[in-house]
Amino acid sequence: MSTSLGSNQIIFHLTLHFLGNVDKAIIPLISKELEDIATDFSGFRLQTNIPGFFSQKGILTVLWISLKTKIVSLIRPKNRDS
Repeated sequence: MSTSLGSNQIIFHLTLHFLGNVDKAIIPLISKELEDIATDFSGFRLQTNIPGFFSQKGILTVLWISLKTKIVSLIRPKNRDS
């Protein structure tokens, strides 16, 4: 997910599931599986709340934005022939 503000581009990501440490040998398999899954879903819109942040010793380390939209209600597969 990304948005553009003037000539500066701001890029966001949404972690749906964190896999942790993964053997490099299976990354192509994971990528292929995710690509196959992604083709079965349509796009969606998100509504966000006011952002917040985490800092360490006064230095911003993480900017976060909570979602107003429930993820479960967003992700619906495209119609499939049964």
